[in-house]
Amino acid sequence: MLAKYNLALATLFSVLALVSRTAFAGNQPLLIENGALAVLFGAVQTYAWLSA
Repeated sequence: MLAKYNLALATLFSVLALVSRTAFAGNQPLLIENGALAVLFGAVQTYAWLSA
């Protein structure tokens, strides 16, 4: 169950990172925050898959 939510969150933050990069050209902190959250939830997702 945890794996499904982490996959959804990683995908959501990845899409937000791409949108913030294209739509808000001068907003580097938002891009960095969304990228970091995507990596974090992606790492948790990978751990959940490997430990299952």
